[in-house]
Amino acid sequence: MMIAERELKETEKFLRALLANVGDRIYPSDTRIVEAIAKGEIDLGIVNHYYVYIWLRDNPKDKPNLSLIFLPKTAYNVSGIGILKNSKQKDLALKLVEFLASPEVQRLFAELNREYPVNPKIPHHEDMFPRAKLSMSSVTLTQMGKYLVEAVDLIDRVGYR
Repeated sequence: MMIAERELKETEKFLRALLANVGDRIYPSDTRIVEAIAKGEIDLGIVNHYYVYIWLRDNPKDKPNLSLIFLPKTAYNVSGIGILKNSKQKDLALKLVEFLASPEVQRLFAELNREYPVNPKIPHHEDMFPRAKLSMSSVTLTQMGKYLVEAVDLIDRVGYR
């Protein structure tokens, strides 16, 4: 998304500055980043929103030490499903898609995972920031996909490990 919005050179500059600031404090998972913030090891981290909500659900005493900020031009981290044209079991695949999009399963995603349900009739969990208040990037997933290889190469080139 950043490459599409700011071009490669500016994105590389941002990543290099980010890594310079991080030093040797690179954590292996979003959960570990959230834990480090809650324990005061680091001041901030970039994680998927649901890790913060799940942490707070399981560790309510950490609420004073942990907050979530949605920056302007946020991007959705989307999980998707589809059926291949050449699938030999299209009927079963369609049943799986319908099951995952069903109100019951979408409620589970919202309640247990603290994810925004894809089904617009299912509300997000009451503890979550309202999706309607998110300031979304205008860069589409299709546009982002065009930069995937370039982005991965850039991440390698700047030395993220």
